[in-house]
Parts: sequence; C-alpha cells; structure tokens
Amino acid sequence: MKTERGNCRFVVSSTQNQPSLHLEIFHDSIKPLSKAKLSFELLPGTTLNDAKRLAESMNEWIRAVALTQED
Repeated sequence: MKTERGNCRFVVSSTQNQPSLHLEIFHDSIKPLSKAKLSFELLPGTTLNDAKRLAESMNEWIRAVALTQED
C-alpha cells in the first residue's frame, strides 16, 4: 500500500446560512485528491462563528492529511 501525505488547512464557507468546512491541500501533493473537493457538512444550528472556531482549532492541531490506497 502507498500512502501520500500533504499539508492542509480547513476553511469555512456558508451556503444558504448553513456553514460548512472544506479541506484545502497545498500544492496538489496528493494526486488522487488534486481534482476533488472534500467538504464537511456541519450539524444544523451550527453558527458561522462556531464553524470558524472549529476550523481554527483543527488548523492548530492537524498539520497534514494522509491517503492510503490499497494496491
């Protein structure tokens, strides 16, 4: 199995007053994800400020994402 890693960050966006988190991977370092967009739908009632605090916390504690594919 091959594991690819890439530095990342989480950003917040809001559509129809419902915030969501998006994963941004720097420099297209994980080829299978280079054309994909990974989003996280948050629970109903989550405010934009809640989402921003969550993204800030995740950015403090998560430095990279890893993808392992089976051969």
